[in-house]
Formats: sequence, C-alpha cells, structure tokens
Amino acid sequence: MTSQFNAAFDLAKTAVPKWQESLGWNEGYSRRIRLITGLLGLALLFAGIVMQWWAGNNISDVDLGTVCKAYSGDAALMEPQDWLKAKVDYFKRFGAGARPLTLTTMASNYMSFDVGIDGRLDQFLYADPQMWCKHLPQCPAGATCLANIVTNAGTSGTWTGRQISPDPNWNMASGIGHDMTQRIRCGDKARVYRDMLTAVYTDLNGVYQLDPDTNGLWSADKVAIAADRFAIQCATAKGAEGYILGTGPVLSVLACLASGLTLCNYFGGPTTTALAKGLGLLAMAMTLVDFWIISYQASTQYLGSYMFCGSNLAPIVANGLYFDGTPCLDLTSTGGQALNPYLYWTGLMTTVYTAGGVCNIIAIVLFIVSISKTIEVHKFLRFKNLAPSDEI
Repeated sequence: MTSQFNAAFDLAKTAVPKWQESLGWNEGYSRRIRLITGLLGLALLFAGIVMQWWAGNNISDVDLGTVCKAYSGDAALMEPQDWLKAKVDYFKRFGAGARPLTLTTMASNYMSFDVGIDGRLDQFLYADPQMWCKHLPQCPAGATCLANIVTNAGTSGTWTGRQISPDPNWNMASGIGHDMTQRIRCGDKARVYRDMLTAVYTDLNGVYQLDPDTNGLWSADKVAIAADRFAIQCATAKGAEGYILGTGPVLSVLACLASGLTLCNYFGGPTTTALAKGLGLLAMAMTLVDFWIISYQASTQYLGSYMFCGSNLAPIVANGLYFDGTPCLDLTSTGGQALNPYLYWTGLMTTVYTAGGVCNIIAIVLFIVSISKTIEVHKFLRFKNLAPSDEI
C-alpha cells in the first residue's frame, strides 16, 4: 500500500511541472494573473452560454398548457372528445342534410377567423387560445350556459357541451394574440391540430370519409402527415428571431474554445490569439443584437400591453382590469393576487437571457485582457525579427 502511494505521489510530482509548463504558470506573476483572468472568463462564459441557450430556446417554445392556464385558468388542452362534441353540435344545428364538415366549415363556425376573409387555412397557426384550450374563460356572449357547460351555443366560436372553467383567469390584452400564439410549442399545437383533423374527416362512428373539397379519402396516416407538415410550418413561422436567440450563443461557444486554447503555450500563437479576439468581438456584437430583440419582444409586444395593478381597489381596479381597460399583470379576473403565468414565463426567460448575455460580455472583456499581453509579445517579436529588407 505504501509503495503504491509513493508511486502515485512521484507521478503527481512529475505531472505538476508539465502542467505548469504547458500553461506557463511558472513564467511569473503577470502570467499567472492573465491565466486566472482567462479561467474566470471561461467560467463566466460557460454560465452565460448555458443561460442564453436555455432561455433562447424556451422563450419561443412556450408550453401550450401555460397559455391555456392564463387564458381560462385551466391548463387542459383540447382533446378528441371535445372535437367530437363540436361535430355533433354541427349536425344538430344544421340538420342531417348539412354540408359535410370540412376544415373550412370548422374554421367558419367554431374558430375566430373566416377562411373566406382571412385566406389560407394556415391561419390555424395563429388562432386564438379558444382553439387550443379545453375550457373557455367565461360563457360567451350570445350563448346559454348552465353549471359551467354551454347548453345553447347561439354564436360562432363555441358549441353545445363545451366547458367553462370554474377557475379565475387573467384578462388578455388585445393586439398581441398573433405574437403570443406564435410562441406556443409547435408539438403541442400539432397534437391539437391532429385531433381536430381526425374529428373533421371521420363520421360519428370514427370511420374516415371523403373530403368534399379534394375528393380524397382521409386515413390516420394522412392525418399524421398533415399534422407533421403543420408542425414544420409552425417552426418556420417563428421566423428569424426565435432562431437568433437560440443559436446566438454559438459564437460564444467558439470564442470560449479559441480563448481556452490561447491559455496554453502550445496553442498560444498569433493565429489562435487573433482568432479568439475576433470571435470574442463577434460574440459580443451578436449578444447586443440579441439584447435588442428580446427587450423589444418583452417590452413592446407583451409587458407594455399590461399593467402592474398591485393592491388597488375599485374604481382604480376591478375584475383584473385597470380603470382604462388595461389588463392587470398581477391580478386574476376575480381580483386575486397572482402573476399571469404566460407573462411570468416570458419575463423569466428575458431575465435569464439578459443575465447570460451580461456574463458573456464580461467574460469576453476578461479574455481580451488576458490575451492582450500575448498580442503585444507577438507584435514585438515580429518587429524584432525583421530583416533590413523587411524594414525598407
């Protein structure tokens, strides 16, 4: 046992000088300061990359249940039996001889848009939460409800048998529905869309039937293909902003790798040093662009449309609304103190992304400081080794 310990100790004694030599730890006090600065920058950059990557991918990929919780007070999503109730209501309302239920008639009778006016059916991508969420926040105007269930629709956008949430919800600001639904997780939307297509293109016995618009016979495989295409279109519709936030830290990762190599004498040449500095400056510029994007999204499109109402009472605040009609960010429709879950998630992701960006900027500054001496040495050596012909 003693001999094994001595052998390990001798190995450590020989390994430490090699480690110090490769890093240049034994080259003096200033070199050690630069190494410590670089290592601190690496730690900050790693933390910043993790925070930015996580927040950037989640701010444009919000769980649909979070949206439904804010919309109706219940996080449940639409299920196949809910769409079946809509189909039964359609034939009861228009009779057995009614035109077969299609995607167009579904949109016209039960959604918040008219295909004839709004154009393409991909408007389902931007449908209001009433399409995605199982419960409505309250009984719709023109409908009759009993025991939190619609007993007589009497208006578009709902059907007999649809449920009303008994839980308090948060009032939604007008004008941001498109932006909000664009942030919903595409997989969640595609699942609800698939259930809706299944209900539309099957009869009351669950047998797939012909599409009167295309004269094609639907099947489970074709519905799955349509849902997959819907998910792809959803991801594409998120636009460049979502991808910039998700891929922005890539430059920081490259800067982290290049800067880490410059800390070792074996890779601390002028090429690696220049590469690390260039990538660091590009990463800093991209971080500032990301700051602008995420601040614009959070402030202009979301938080700017709501108000912190606090503990104010009527007439200043009533039923979760400010007296001028602005929805309260921190009050439910019954006046309860609770943050809007969707906006809370948006604010949390904005804060985490911003904090990660600040860590990245500080880390890049530390890297530039740590390699500045190396850059000066390379310039000095290049000047020192100039031949007379080079000076001319």
